[in-house]
Amino acid sequence: MNIKEWIQFGVSQGWCSEPACETHEGIPRTDAEEDAYQSGQDHCVHIVRIYLDIDLDEELNDSHR
Repeated sequence: MNIKEWIQFGVSQGWCSEPACETHEGIPRTDAEEDAYQSGQDHCVHIVRIYLDIDLDEELNDSHR
């Protein structure tokens, strides 16, 4: 199973959302979450970044420390 098939399977089972780019599209929120955020509440939205190559993992971990 490749990454595209894995994500499609997760979406079809209701385990995850479609991929979205936070930089360009923002993080998808429900209307209630958006209202709460706009009124000062901070909801955690957990993101899993998919590394497209092994070097990106090391580079990101080095720069995040």
